[in-house]
Amino acid sequence: MAPLLEFVFAPALGQAQAWSPLGDGTYGVVTAIAIDGNNVYVGGKLTYAGKVRANYVAKWDNTIKSWSSLGSGSGVNNLVLALEIDSDESLYVGGAFKTSGAISEHNVAKWKNNN
Repeated sequence: MAPLLEFVFAPALGQAQAWSPLGDGTYGVVTAIAIDGNNVYVGGKLTYAGKVRANYVAKWDNTIKSWSSLGSGSGVNNLVLALEIDSDESLYVGGAFKTSGAISEHNVAKWKNNN
C-alpha cells in the first residue's frame, strides 16, 4: 500500500502544520491528482484506494474521510496520466485506456457525478 498524504499549510502562520494520511492510501502509483472542493481525485496505476476497488481512478472525500470508486466502480481499464476538473464539475481523465465503465473510449473520457 502506497500511503497518500495530505499536507496542511497555515498561511496566517506562514508555516506548515502537519502531514496526514488519506485513509489507507492506494495500492499502486498515483500519477495524477485533481481537487474539487472537498473531493480529491487520484489516478494512476492503482487497483485499490483504501479497501475500495479503484480501477486506476478513485475519489477521496475529505469531509467524510473515505475513498470511493467512480460510478459503478468500473473506472477505466488501464493507466491514468492526467485529471482535470472543469467549471461544470466534470472530471476529464487522460491516459492509456480503451474503456471507461462499459463504454469504449480511446485514452480520454469524461465523468460527471450526478449525485
